[in-house]
Amino acid sequence: MALNPGVLRTLVGLWSPGEGRDRIGGVTETWTHIDDVWARIVPLRGQERYAAQMVRPETSHRVELRYRSDVKPSWELRWNDGSDDRVLKITGVLDVEERQERLQLECVEER
Repeated sequence: MALNPGVLRTLVGLWSPGEGRDRIGGVTETWTHIDDVWARIVPLRGQERYAAQMVRPETSHRVELRYRSDVKPSWELRWNDGSDDRVLKITGVLDVEERQERLQLECVEER
């Protein structure tokens, strides 16, 4: 089933991790903004969260977006919900029905 674009209501930033060097040559973690995309963010509750945690213990949110071939489990989603900055660490990426139409991301919220 194709993704209904009407459910994509949250504009999120896709961020990719990398490494940089500080002034004394030490390695530091850096983040690169890849793109802004529209997404559907669903917090998991009750039985749904329990079932998701059987596969990935830390799963707290499921996110759907249009298909992209570059999204990796190490990336983050970042956005502001109107009152606070939010960050979801992507832990799993699924090409729903393997049709290259939509992605389902398993995520954990960074606090």
